[in-house]
Amino acid sequence: MDYIYAYEVMSFALLIILAVTFSKNNWLFLYKNFIYGCIQYATILILLIDFTERAVNRHFNGDFTIFNIVFADIAYISAIILMVLFNIYYISYTDDLCIIKQKKFIIFTAPVIITTFLVLTNNYTHIFFWFDNDGVFHYGKYTWLYVICIIFYVLSGIYTVFTNRQNFSLKVRALLYSGAIILGVCIFVQFTMINRYLITYYGVTLLITVLYLTMHNSESYMVHSSGCFSLVGFDKVVKERMIYHKKFCCLGICLCNIESISDYCIEDEVNMIQERIGEILRKIGGRHNVYHIHSDEYMIMTDSKNVEEVYREVREKLPGMIRINDKNVSLFYRYFVADGEDAGYDFADYSRIIISMKKMAVDTNNDKIMLTYEGSVRETIKRELSAIRKINEAIGTGKIEVDSMPVFDLKENGKFTRVEIKPRIILEDGYNLPVEEFWSLSREIGCGKDANMVFLKSALQLASDLKLFENGIEYISINVSPYHIVSENICNEYVSMIRDYEISPERIVFELMIDSSISDEIMQHSIEYLRGYGIKVSWDNFGMDSCNLNDIVNMPFDEVKISHELVALFYHGKTRQLEYIIKMLKRNDWLVSFDGLGDENALYKAKEQGVRYVQKSDLEEYMTEDELRDFLLRKGGISDVI
Repeated sequence: MDYIYAYEVMSFALLIILAVTFSKNNWLFLYKNFIYGCIQYATILILLIDFTERAVNRHFNGDFTIFNIVFADIAYISAIILMVLFNIYYISYTDDLCIIKQKKFIIFTAPVIITTFLVLTNNYTHIFFWFDNDGVFHYGKYTWLYVICIIFYVLSGIYTVFTNRQNFSLKVRALLYSGAIILGVCIFVQFTMINRYLITYYGVTLLITVLYLTMHNSESYMVHSSGCFSLVGFDKVVKERMIYHKKFCCLGICLCNIESISDYCIEDEVNMIQERIGEILRKIGGRHNVYHIHSDEYMIMTDSKNVEEVYREVREKLPGMIRINDKNVSLFYRYFVADGEDAGYDFADYSRIIISMKKMAVDTNNDKIMLTYEGSVRETIKRELSAIRKINEAIGTGKIEVDSMPVFDLKENGKFTRVEIKPRIILEDGYNLPVEEFWSLSREIGCGKDANMVFLKSALQLASDLKLFENGIEYISINVSPYHIVSENICNEYVSMIRDYEISPERIVFELMIDSSISDEIMQHSIEYLRGYGIKVSWDNFGMDSCNLNDIVNMPFDEVKISHELVALFYHGKTRQLEYIIKMLKRNDWLVSFDGLGDENALYKAKEQGVRYVQKSDLEEYMTEDELRDFLLRKGGISDVI
């Protein structure tokens, strides 16, 4: 029967087109992508060998026995290596390629090593095949050994997917299962059966094509305005490098004035600027190594040896001005560098380092300095990382340590009637994390609600354990941030938790630290909603918040607590402004508290001005649970002063 080349030629052409498309397109620098490329090349090699062998034997006369033996050896070895590559490809999806360095990997490699040895010695043993004097191919008596090797790697691939099925969706699992079986069947037919079915070439080509379309579609990781990879792609690459402890270094480029640019440029013009910057950075760092993290932030992944050179080239080639549609757009950049080793190959820590270094870089006024993870920068970020670990630990355990402070009622001659409770986070270096930083970091890492629920639970548990209300305490004050009361559902959760501890909501005061995390309309509605349950709401830290005073004074607060910085001006006699502020606040029927007070004269003045509650400074400092218990036993107060 005449031999038809269509199967090999069509498959070969399709694989060449696929390989070129894959190499020309941007794809993430991941092991799975690299191994997939190797699979393409190995399949192309097998097709080329088979095509060459058949073409030579068909169109040329002569004794090609040695030629046929060599090409048959290469084909047999390439096919089994293709099976191995597919197995490693499957393993790459499990992030467990470290197994390659382990002793048990010998079990995985033993079949391919033994089979390769048998193929190389086949010319003498005729185990798998042999050629007679006329150059006719015959299968050997022990071809079943090759079959066993094929079955081993088919089962190995299926086992890898099955044991890591939680990493794959149902569709992906089905694809990988069928892929292992299809590949095994195709190789089995081509290399162990007398009547070979060349259509199996189409089967392998189709499998590789489907994998490309379903598993290697990099478009989902692209930022089309700049042509660079997105934050999602960056995270994938960094996570893999962290897992395998691969050394890398990232140069961060921040476009500082992107907001002002957006004010006078339309969206298409901003996209043109990002496209231009992305094009320049890809030429410098390579198209696989540049990431567009946010609208104002780019990353070039390189190594620590080359980062200085990359930085100099970036500074030299990035334009300081771009002309677009008759507009001269000025561009201002800041730079920082973050090494994977700085985070101890911990992805969460590395992400935090990048966030913090970007903030610091943008805050600097010098665009000629590349901020590095050294000195004060290192110490500041290490403290942030320590705080984040403590916060996550508290959320994980469902309990957070709290500090308490007695609050004294001047109307009751300084009687101890309240307890203010705040979260206590002590870092490794002994630093006591301020409550403002606690809420800010909790929100930045996406744990704001969880952290607040744990804190509220711990505060209520303290009140229950020490029987505060049975010991004459009228209220407990709990510090919250506006984003903690962003919706009615969250407020309902707070009320439900309070009631779970058999505490009346009327005994709770939420001390609200004003910021811009939610709009004034939402905050006003939430305050009214909480007050509907009887919870009192106090404006905390008055005098230190950046806010629109005209809007805030119209909020339905019950109380206001003036910051200790502003109080200090009052009792040191440096200004009488505080007296007028107190009168203004009392016109809203708000109770006024002082956060910090000094000597006895200050206490008399505060009482004369109508201040209801005082705390801190010379009175009492924050206490641990045991210290508060002792204080309750002593029934502390300042009635002897008033």
